[in-house]
Amino acid sequence: MADQLTLFFSRVLWGFCMFGMGFVHNWSGLMAARFFLGVTEAGLFPGVNYYISCWYRRDEVAIRAVSDLFIAIQWPDLRHA
Repeated sequence: MADQLTLFFSRVLWGFCMFGMGFVHNWSGLMAARFFLGVTEAGLFPGVNYYISCWYRRDEVAIRAVSDLFIAIQWPDLRHA
């Protein structure tokens, strides 16, 4: 239960940080917002891996995590291809 709450609050705080970035007016404010965004994103990747491990077998978890990571990395490039 604690892992689910951690993932939930990490996602909610990430959303607040993204929302707050829309109200930034200078460079130092943007860097502060990006720092807090990075802090909240630090809990997302392990949380998503835990969530994936609840559904897939141990040998499939690595394939799913790596494929999702590669898709996330390549997604911005696919829009401009």
